[in-house]
Amino acid sequence: MDKNRLNALNIIYSIFNGGLKTKEAMSKVISDDMKYQDRSFIMELVYGCVRNKIYLEWILRHYLRDFSHTDKHTLYNLMMALYQITHMRIPEWAAVNEAVEIEKERKGVPSLVNGVLRRYLKNANGLKLPGLSEDPVKHIAINTSHPEWLIKKWARRFSMDEVIALAEANNKIPPLTLRVNTLKCSLPEVTDILKKRGIQFELSAYSPDGINLTNTPLYPVSDLIGNVFLQDEASQLISYLLDPLPNQVILDACAAPGGKATHIAQISGNKSSIEAIEINSKRLKDLEDNIRNLGTVAVKPVLGDILLFKPGHKFDRILLDAPCSALGVIRRNPDVKYRHNRTSIKKLAKRQLAMLRHVSGLLKKNGVLVYSVCSTEPEETVEIVKEFLNINGDFYIINNSEFMERFKLSISRLINDAGHFFTYPHIHNMDGFFAVRLSRR
Repeated sequence: MDKNRLNALNIIYSIFNGGLKTKEAMSKVISDDMKYQDRSFIMELVYGCVRNKIYLEWILRHYLRDFSHTDKHTLYNLMMALYQITHMRIPEWAAVNEAVEIEKERKGVPSLVNGVLRRYLKNANGLKLPGLSEDPVKHIAINTSHPEWLIKKWARRFSMDEVIALAEANNKIPPLTLRVNTLKCSLPEVTDILKKRGIQFELSAYSPDGINLTNTPLYPVSDLIGNVFLQDEASQLISYLLDPLPNQVILDACAAPGGKATHIAQISGNKSSIEAIEINSKRLKDLEDNIRNLGTVAVKPVLGDILLFKPGHKFDRILLDAPCSALGVIRRNPDVKYRHNRTSIKKLAKRQLAMLRHVSGLLKKNGVLVYSVCSTEPEETVEIVKEFLNINGDFYIINNSEFMERFKLSISRLINDAGHFFTYPHIHNMDGFFAVRLSRR
């Protein structure tokens, strides 16, 4: 029996039944001393099954008489075998045999696993998805493994072609993006190292600090951490929207793990004073580690709830990267699409508005407040801003290009006429982000 497959099975179970996030569940099993090939195989199985859960379940419903009452370990074992058959270059006989052996090891029902998989192999071509023209929502939902409520939601904003493009982009493996820490080294210095190591890369299209690695795992550049930081390009751009300058007093209201706070320090030459608030003590430790590794002495980590934060002074710049649904980063965290519904998004939106109202009172006149989320859902983005501006008449959206000129940015295409910054995985090959620049009269 293959231990890697058994490890993958246990990880998948902990995600769907133990409530763990994919990365968190992986970290409990994947170790630094594990062989690269073993680590990669487990990651492919886990992320593949999570990304394609709805599609794999749709197949199994045709062959399991009592799908809802099937033991979860057995169900996920079957899903793993199907994923290997449908998406990986694994011989069919090997996928079936390994699944049966796992079931024997677990003292499960190997005969059921064997029977289901062999019936599928005989009849795989007989399964037909609902037609795109007759039921587009169901077709897209099953084919791309996105909940129907989410596909319906997107269909109210986009054409069906764009809904398909977005859903398909969410299932693609995203690039590994580095942010060069210019406090320690230059971008050319890092690219020279990559060239010498034979690592394929391309410079980010919008961020002056970004490098996208193509088809490259993390381990060949892990020794560069500190000189670089893993951060999606869209996330890097949020710090530039804040327009941080030396000698300013800056607040990062929800700071961990510190990608934006440390980038703000970097952009301002480590000469600003940044208070980085984090409510979770474990995540605060991650923030402290990253501050130390990156040498961003301008950042001062603070454990606390931003809604209770009363510093006694006001700030030149405030970043509120608010807790959100994270539906813009499905391609990196595929489990999030199963964790939310319309009700949970509305609940998040109430807290986001409360946070925005609170931190707005900490901003100096003519200061800059950036509200951002890794989501493009209206309830968490434009509707929050609209409601906030209706309540706070002394605030307005900054919609000028002065900061772009200062940092030599070419991001005007990412900001619409209303001053709303949006990025999408299917358009920009970046995570889905929203941001808006606000100021106080």
